[in-house]
Amino acid sequence: VYMTDYLTDEACAFIRRHQQEPWFFYLSYNAPHTPMVAKKGKMAKYAHLSGIRRVLAAMMDSLDEGIGKVIEEIRATGQEANTMVWFLSDNGGETPHNGSVNGPLAGRKGHLFEGGIRVPFIVAFPGTLPAGQVEVEPISSLDILPTSMALAGAKLIPEIYDGHNVL
Repeated sequence: VYMTDYLTDEACAFIRRHQQEPWFFYLSYNAPHTPMVAKKGKMAKYAHLSGIRRVLAAMMDSLDEGIGKVIEEIRATGQEANTMVWFLSDNGGETPHNGSVNGPLAGRKGHLFEGGIRVPFIVAFPGTLPAGQVEVEPISSLDILPTSMALAGAKLIPEIYDGHNVL
């Protein structure tokens, strides 16, 4: 079984099992980290690319597909209005080892340049957070806990040294 598909299936099963109660689920895909392995069908889709870049594209395709299935499971079980989804990457691409391209940003994974620390960060909570808003201030994964607690109606949010409620 392809690991990305397995993690997706487990996440969807969890969502179905717990649809009648509050839940928290942390889904950390291994893709596109090493080992750099992609499904043959996805590799065929990216035949116009070569080498490790082709493998990366195929892995990202599987990741995108998996995230789409998880979001669809949330919708299909009627939980979209009560579910906050955070999506973010852990760091910039590990160029040139995995075929990623961080340009025009300088740096890569492990560097403090923007190419190493500037990553996608998306939050969705339909009916609660405005759609399509772009935040220009830096946001960190450390902000997830205090922001989530505030959105959940917590009266007391513990002080966290580096995280804050971004609302």
